[in-house]
Amino acid sequence: MARRRRCCRDRQPDGRRRDRGDLAGAGLELGPSGPRRGRDGARGDRCGAGLIRREGAVRGGRAGRRVRRVPHAARVRSTPVSLDSTKADEIALVVEEAIVSGELPPGTVLRQEQLSERFSVSRTPIREALRRLAALGLVSFVPNRGVRVRTLSRDELWEAFLVRAELESLATEIAAPKMTSDDLDELERAEAEFSRATQALRSRPREGDDRWRLTSEWVRANHGFHDVIYRVASVPMIERLAKGARRSFSGHAVWGPGGSDVDALYERNDREHQAIIAALRAANPGGGRALAREHVLHSYELLVHVLDQREDNGATLVSAASR
Repeated sequence: MARRRRCCRDRQPDGRRRDRGDLAGAGLELGPSGPRRGRDGARGDRCGAGLIRREGAVRGGRAGRRVRRVPHAARVRSTPVSLDSTKADEIALVVEEAIVSGELPPGTVLRQEQLSERFSVSRTPIREALRRLAALGLVSFVPNRGVRVRTLSRDELWEAFLVRAELESLATEIAAPKMTSDDLDELERAEAEFSRATQALRSRPREGDDRWRLTSEWVRANHGFHDVIYRVASVPMIERLAKGARRSFSGHAVWGPGGSDVDALYERNDREHQAIIAALRAANPGGGRALAREHVLHSYELLVHVLDQREDNGATLVSAASR
């Protein structure tokens, strides 16, 4: 009798017996012994369209299968992280730093075979790293010429500085009332590191690897100062967009002797950082915003002045991407 009831339940309203396709379409997992009840006592064909997980079981000496519902989130398959993807991230970071520091100036051709040898990897992660750098606006794919470090037009430079000026000033205004004494102390330490890096950059020989090392240290110290403000402001979208503008170009300042325009640029950056700290310590959001905006736009004005002056003289240019 029990078997007859079970068979009847497997029939459709018109009296036809459900075939395997009908049962599978109802969200039921089928095994060699047919449908089974779930742990809650409900039959498998009443379990809904949720994903069914099968567990081996023995019932009445016959191999059966127990079924239970699994949350819909369980349908998402885990995606393994590719080793090539991890390598591409690391390579992109190293090349990005070389571009920002000026070690790889605009127009430099990036050859995949050379990068492959340098990083001891196949060309697959190299290609992926270059695509990521292109998405950041740092390199461009030139037909029949390979990949080159981008040279931005004056209009693009202005746009990048303008975006940064608005976003960094807004972040400073938002951060002002949130600043704690610990945050201000951290900002002071970041400024002290920036000041030290500035002095080292101006006083050391400007040749060979030492030049790029000092530039990288200066860029990181400058980023460190502004990153404290982004952290305190705690508006991820502002931080993400501002950092994108900050690294989306490789502008050029000139390496010159002491007293040159680039030294004036460095000194002014240092003074303006200190003024921003004073406004934040005074909990002056409007003043901090105005100073931060002026800081970025002053950097653009000085950069253009240096570019005009030095390009006429054919001087060697290096990165000033993070002024």
